[in-house]
Amino acid sequence: MNKIFKLAFLILCGSSVFAQVEQPNRIEIELEDGDDFFNVISAKEEGIIIFRETTERIKEGNIWEVIKYDTALHQTFVTKFPITFGDRFIGYEHNNNNLFLLYNKGQYGNKKMLMLKVSLLTGDTTHYNIEKVFPIELTEFLVFNDAILFGGYVNLRPAVVYYGLKEKRMRVLPGFYNNNSELLEINLDHELNVFTVSMAEKMPNKRFKITIKTFDPAGKLLATRSIEPKENLSFIDGRSSNIGGRAQFIAGTYSNRRSEYSRGLYFARIANDEEQPDVYYYNYADLKNFFSYMKAKREIRVKNRIERKKINNKKIKFNYRLMVHDIIERDDHFIMLGEAYYPKYNSYSSSPGYFTNLGPGYGVGSNDSYQNYNFAGYKYTHAVIIAFDKKGEIIWDNSFEINDVTSFTLDQFVQPSIQDNEIVLLYTYENIIRSKIIRGNQVLEGKSFNEIKLTFDDDELKPIDSEFGGLEKWYGDYFFAYGVQKIKNLRDKDVKLNRKVFFVNKVIYQ
Repeated sequence: MNKIFKLAFLILCGSSVFAQVEQPNRIEIELEDGDDFFNVISAKEEGIIIFRETTERIKEGNIWEVIKYDTALHQTFVTKFPITFGDRFIGYEHNNNNLFLLYNKGQYGNKKMLMLKVSLLTGDTTHYNIEKVFPIELTEFLVFNDAILFGGYVNLRPAVVYYGLKEKRMRVLPGFYNNNSELLEINLDHELNVFTVSMAEKMPNKRFKITIKTFDPAGKLLATRSIEPKENLSFIDGRSSNIGGRAQFIAGTYSNRRSEYSRGLYFARIANDEEQPDVYYYNYADLKNFFSYMKAKREIRVKNRIERKKINNKKIKFNYRLMVHDIIERDDHFIMLGEAYYPKYNSYSSSPGYFTNLGPGYGVGSNDSYQNYNFAGYKYTHAVIIAFDKKGEIIWDNSFEINDVTSFTLDQFVQPSIQDNEIVLLYTYENIIRSKIIRGNQVLEGKSFNEIKLTFDDDELKPIDSEFGGLEKWYGDYFFAYGVQKIKNLRDKDVKLNRKVFFVNKVIYQ
């Protein structure tokens, strides 16, 4: 009878109840005092790449190393090379079985750059010296066929610079160099052999529209498409997705006139035969689960306020900073992930020993007795995930609370794993993998916690001065967690009592 009951329980609960985080492989690289942290990036089915500047110095310069691992985290090669003293690392790119590392030449780097190509098949390196016609502050660095695309700012104005590796010539692409625009993203479409540049452009009424320009591999402008916001609204940002070259789908946030805080989300479809596409707007109050990250009582109060406003034909206004990530194409719909945050400031008066923290919504310029403010990082509150159909209508929405993350840089923390009709949301913080399973508007499994798996059973983590690491998408349903750990081991033989390591763990949610 007991066995029958257990079988029925299994059938009723479904497989999701027994899902778990698995960590089948791990690597450790021991760090010595003065060692720089590694950069780690996905090479998808080819493995992962980690690289750094070492503490080794020779006459020719600083020694850098690149290490390649396969998907089982077995090392395939190590290559080392000198970089001249004074050259400053500014970016990297992975493309077509090659790793590209970019450096500014000299202390100021105004005239020359060095690009180093590392073959991920052999470990061989190739150097490219790039003459700069003008200084550029980089925000984007991509390699596309036989060209390098630099996105950034020249003399405080946004610009996209095209450098042909064969002709060895740098030129600014048309339509960007003005004071009234902001560069949002550069997308490569290898299937169509084009690249697109998205911008937020200020209109004469001082509100912002979104403009997308499409170029061929030689940097020739093929098309310009724009969407304008409806009256009294302004676009803040946007992420685009290409579908077979026939249309582009854009999702992002909008604000009231010129506010830097968003009021909600928009979704638009741009086709070749449309001058002004339909744009769908969704106030945060229109979403079913946007406020699910709150404690239950607070969420109920907020939703009751929304309902009272609706009865009186009024809309409640919410102001959020929401960082929108790439659009994921899935079957016949699109999934957008965003993360909400706010900047934290520590304030202190001239009186010794008095200290307080300023939370969300605090105006630093307000009439307050405190005169000194220190930026204390970005506090994340929650992630929101929304599915749109091709018409721009919301199919479902959900959220994932992030109540423990503060970062001095705006990075993507939450990663989605889409498995059949379920989505797992994961992120790491302080050596713990947080996860949640959803299906549309439903929560199949609430927030769960799994420790980062260590190498030996008797390993124990020690506190570390600063948090470094994260969780990144790898290939298929796999992710990798990485970071720096201090570990002590009092029992295992042939293991150091104390060690500081850079680690990478393979992660999958089964």
